[in-house]
Amino acid sequence: MNMKNYYQTDINGLYIGPVPARQDPEDEDNWLNPFGSFPDAPPEHGENQIPQRVGDSWVIKPDWRGHVYWTDDRSKHLITDVGIEPPADALDADPGPTEAEIQAKAAEELKAEAQAWLTKSDVTVGRCYEDGIPVPPEWKAFRTHLRTIRATGQGTIGLPPAPPTAP
Repeated sequence: MNMKNYYQTDINGLYIGPVPARQDPEDEDNWLNPFGSFPDAPPEHGENQIPQRVGDSWVIKPDWRGHVYWTDDRSKHLITDVGIEPPADALDADPGPTEAEIQAKAAEELKAEAQAWLTKSDVTVGRCYEDGIPVPPEWKAFRTHLRTIRATGQGTIGLPPAPPTAP
């Protein structure tokens, strides 16, 4: 029994690949081809393209299915359908955080660091009170500075360069 290739499509007419068709044993001029397959080969196509059967002919459609891209507003998109292309100005990689997001994260980290220093300095202040010693002015200034940082997210922990020495 002779065989020849037909060209299979899915339910949407999108090319899947070649499939063998068998010669009809009762009529040698007839081929028993699988449903949705055609005797004429689809046209050559490149990357991100797919042949589609439309009526009696093949057309080439863009095929970016599975492609992820980002737009200027930093939103992420996934292409799931044939015929959709990424915009010309699309980014192929996550652009990362905005400058405002970077600054907001840095401010939150600075606030957390200021809170950690305040918590550590509570031990020294507690000792001063227990021993009846006035809290040194540099410690008061340091803690006021830390509270300002905690409230605003602005400033530096390095002023003074290190916390004052315990009395």
